[in-house]
Amino acid sequence: MVPRGAGRAAVLKAPPAFNTLIPAQVKYPLLGKEDAVLSQEQIKPFILHPVRMVRDFAAGYFHNHNYQPGDLMEWILKAVNYYDADRCIGLLTASREFKINTDQLNTILDMLKDVPRKRESNLLRKQFEWLLLRGPADFLRDSADTLLGKCNFTSLNRRIISRFADLPQIDFDTLYDELNRAARSPNILIGFDNEDYFYGRFIGYQLGLILEESSFEEIVELCLDSQIHDGWRSILLHETIRSAAFNVDLEPFLRFLKRASDPEEPIDAVADAVIFTINAVGDRRLVKDMFRRFHGASSLFILRCLEAIDSVKHESVPNLCVDYLRKARDYEQRAMLYMILAGSLCADCLAILEKAAEEHDYDRNYFGLEDELPVVRVILSGDCSGEGEHSKEAARINARHEAQEEQIREDMLDFYTEDE
Repeated sequence: MVPRGAGRAAVLKAPPAFNTLIPAQVKYPLLGKEDAVLSQEQIKPFILHPVRMVRDFAAGYFHNHNYQPGDLMEWILKAVNYYDADRCIGLLTASREFKINTDQLNTILDMLKDVPRKRESNLLRKQFEWLLLRGPADFLRDSADTLLGKCNFTSLNRRIISRFADLPQIDFDTLYDELNRAARSPNILIGFDNEDYFYGRFIGYQLGLILEESSFEEIVELCLDSQIHDGWRSILLHETIRSAAFNVDLEPFLRFLKRASDPEEPIDAVADAVIFTINAVGDRRLVKDMFRRFHGASSLFILRCLEAIDSVKHESVPNLCVDYLRKARDYEQRAMLYMILAGSLCADCLAILEKAAEEHDYDRNYFGLEDELPVVRVILSGDCSGEGEHSKEAARINARHEAQEEQIREDMLDFYTEDE
């Protein structure tokens, strides 16, 4: 339940000055038609690839709810069973956005029981716990004794489950009142262990699962209301919009991406909430509308839009990005455009990405294209077995990353370790 990002466009350092050797009009080939984009069935098997970074890339491809086949959790559970669960943290993180049924929740519950109660396993425990918290109310309330007893949830999630189990009933009014109670807390803030924030997001998610369409329309209107859109209630209600079973027109929310935060104030959490919502439920029509607005728009707005649409996996998106690359002279924007092209797994984009990696015509603080390209090549080549040269190259890069990440993970344990 930790947010995917924190407004990269707003927090990363300024890029270097634009390289004046890059021509004003860069020539890119026209992309082919939709057959150049891999199908979901071609991508899913890579969730079981021997190289971890390939597995993580394949699972992350399906972040957006509009581009998810229904059996994704089965692939994740196969991978966790086949590989050491500690090496599947990226898969488990990605799968928080996947549909999950009661049988799968019970499987995860059994997996959690087997996780050792030691500091080094605490991050893995939390990944399983966060997945269980995506379960429906009936499952969580019926399983509360098991979750709090045999599984012995870590303290923050234990308090969330306890509060949820103590609710008199699960209906719109009860959950909405709980969400407002969390939003009004004087202690709420975005932090690793802030109970009001995570409980409020959890309640927002649960509220979306039970909403009827008329109530959903009211929630959307509330989030757009000028009287509350800058408050915590709006931020928490975005969880409801993401988890509800109804389509939503996100175009009115784009205005929140235009506002620049005061440099003396925290990151604009409302803009981040909108970015996360577009990540989860945005579609190709919204992407097309965004690109129409780029002419004369601020760099901040463009960067936030590009961050938001990275998860929209439609064959029209690569063409929009390539067309904008011809005119984008900002290194940050170019980095985001290349990131979207890499994530699209479009064969026609490979030559463009290879040229970009050679010329470094983007801000590498935003995106590591050199390390991403081998993964793209692996998947485009269809090497599910991991025996090809591209997979071997990806394995070498993966080994280097794992060595670097080991120290980072050790440092991060302090954030995920609690008194038991």
